[in-house]
Amino acid sequence: MSKISNKQLLATYRQASSEEKDIYLKLLYNDTVNVTHYLQYWIEPEHLTAGPYTWVEKVQHVLEGKDFEQMLQLHTRLSETAHAIDRLRKHMRKLDEGHTHD
Repeated sequence: MSKISNKQLLATYRQASSEEKDIYLKLLYNDTVNVTHYLQYWIEPEHLTAGPYTWVEKVQHVLEGKDFEQMLQLHTRLSETAHAIDRLRKHMRKLDEGHTHD
């Protein structure tokens, strides 16, 4: 299965019917919430943002705005971060396994 770029997804979203747009928005919303929950576990909220709001509050603001393009950009960054954290955790486990066999 090939991956669809954000540009392609945004173009498809813009051409979709109102009903389809609602489905796209709900799916993206739910996936963004899931990624945010994952990151909340691994990252201290106050370490990602300057200003009066935590990064989680800023995510909530974007979600409440229901702007598909903003939500898509945010989701991409959150997902990239979650995948990077997951890769780092796996790498650290491999390093730990290497030390236990010495």
